[in-house]
Amino acid sequence: FNADATRSVWLGTSGTNFHTAANWAPAGVPGATTRVLVESPNPMAITGAVTLLDLTVGGNTGAASVTVYAPLTVLEDIAILTNGTLALNRPCTISNELCVHNGGLLTHSVNGATDVNKLNVTVYGNVSVELGGVVNVTGKGYATGNGPGYQGSYGGHGWGGQCYGSIVAPTNLGSGGSAAPGGGAACLTVSGEIRHDGLMYADTVLSGSGYGAGGSVFLTAGTMSGIGLIRANGDGGSPYGGGGGRLSLVVTNAGANFLRYTGTMLATGSGKGGAGIIYRQTGAQGSGQGVALIDNPGAGNTDVPAFPPGNVTQEVEFTAFYITNAAILHLTNNFMLGDIFLQSVNARLDLGSNTLTVRSRTHALGVGAVTNYGAIIWLPDIPKGIVFSTW
Repeated sequence: FNADATRSVWLGTSGTNFHTAANWAPAGVPGATTRVLVESPNPMAITGAVTLLDLTVGGNTGAASVTVYAPLTVLEDIAILTNGTLALNRPCTISNELCVHNGGLLTHSVNGATDVNKLNVTVYGNVSVELGGVVNVTGKGYATGNGPGYQGSYGGHGWGGQCYGSIVAPTNLGSGGSAAPGGGAACLTVSGEIRHDGLMYADTVLSGSGYGAGGSVFLTAGTMSGIGLIRANGDGGSPYGGGGGRLSLVVTNAGANFLRYTGTMLATGSGKGGAGIIYRQTGAQGSGQGVALIDNPGAGNTDVPAFPPGNVTQEVEFTAFYITNAAILHLTNNFMLGDIFLQSVNARLDLGSNTLTVRSRTHALGVGAVTNYGAIIWLPDIPKGIVFSTW
């Protein structure tokens, strides 16, 4: 409770600028002791750094939207109600709670040739995405024809370009294709719990050909629960499919795991696009010591996630990789990981004439196949020499 709190209602009758006093009832620009309500259909834009006590967007019969182009600090809560859209393009800090209610949308704006707009939110309380609530950055990555993985690559390899960015902490935009942008980036860092029962999307957008790559969803929280979908897919038909994006879920509380989060996670490619990567880390595991899944269900892909990705160090040298459902792990250089399992008969490890070092004792890889010249070294067995080779 804040005894000094005031309430301001957005009118938007004098333009879109938050900082125009005449746009508010009562007249005056809100500040750190103000509870702000935005339910007018007149859009708002915040272009300078702002601190508010509380922010509510939506709740009326018409659409209400707020687009933020500067750092935003909220000392209590943000609520996105039915018909409300909040686009956060710069870092946002929330002291208490963030709730995306049924019919509410959290997003960021589209990007061009550079990595400018991202959803980057720090919450010191809890986050709730209710059933019917949506976090959606689909098609808001690098624009058509742009990005370090141009031609549909990011987490998985598309029909050209290169894979890039972090696996454990993915924050990159997906690259565009020749006819579609990539997926955007949604990063939530939460001290308490994320309860996700809604939808989170960071896909490319459908087009006739030349698809982009999926983007990033990176969630860090004390605990996580819910049944909601999280997806960063690349789409398209052969030979111009986009690669999947990257998902990472990290829970930090002692003993925290994912037993209470039972939602579906997807980062698939399509057509020639390879699967992206899904990383999960429990509270008992250190940084980079979690599990990475490369899974391409239903996609008869012909391309791959390439390792090591561009501009990434050995962050996954203690990570266990599980490859399944027509997914392929392709080495472009020598590489080290924690462990590896080929879980389906159409899963493949493509050594590409390189050496894979595994920080595990020797074991059967599983029912999948190892292809192309190269070697596998099981690190505890180094005194014995190479224990698998296709030379």
